Amino acid sequence: MRRLRPSPAMIVAMVALVVSTAGTATAATLITGKQIKTRSIEGIDIANGTISSAKLKDRSVTLSKLHPSAAGAAGGGQAFEAVRPLGPSGAADQSVEVARLENVPAGAYVVTAKTVLSPDNEDPGILAQLLQQGKTATGRCRLDAAGATDDALSPIASLGSAFSSTLALQTTRTTSQPADMVLTCAADRIRWRAGATSIVAMPVGSLARQGG
Repeated sequence: MRRLRPSPAMIVAMVALVVSTAGTATAATLITGKQIKTRSIEGIDIANGTISSAKLKDRSVTLSKLHPSAAGAAGGGQAFEAVRPLGPSGAADQSVEVARLENVPAGAYVVTAKTVLSPDNEDPGILAQLLQQGKTATGRCRLDAAGATDDALSPIASLGSAFSSTLALQTTRTTSQPADMVLTCAADRIRWRAGATSIVAMPVGSLARQGG
C-alpha cells in the first residue's frame, strides 16, 4: 500500500494554524480586565491612536477627567468667576483694586470683566464745584489677566449731573501656571464707587492669535 506523505507546504500551514489558534485561546484566558491592577497601565504604556472613540463606552470619560485645555476644546470645562456686588470706593485720581480672581489654573482662557462706576458724591452742589468750567469726570478700569490687559473708560459725571456707567473689558491669556486676574479702577476729579462687579475666566482649547 502506498503511503501518503504531506508536503512541506502542508506541514508549515498546519503548524501555523495550531500556533495561531493556541495563541488566541491562551491570550483570551490569561488576560482579563479583572486581572489588571488599577492604575498599573499608564498613558506611556498605550501607543498613540490605539484607543479610538469607538472603543470607549458612552459617557465613560467625563469633562471632569479631562485637562482644562482639553475640556475647553470639547466645548465645556470649568469656568471661574469672582463677584463683588458692592464697593469699593476711591478718592479722586486714586486707583483701587475692585476685584480679583485668584489661582486660575494653567490653560488658555477668554477673560471678561464688568463693573458699574458711579460718583460717590450725592450733593449736586459739590459736583458743580468739582466740575467747574463744564469739565467731565471720567471713570477708568483696567483688566490684567497675568500680563494681558484691556482698558475701558466712560464719563460718570458732568457739570451738575451725576450718572452711572457700565464698563466692560475682555482679553485672552494662555498661562503655564496658576495666575490671578485683577480689575482695578479709578476716576478723575471726584470720589467714585464701584458695584455689580464680576470677572469670568472661560477655558478654551487653544488660542491662535492673528493680527498685531
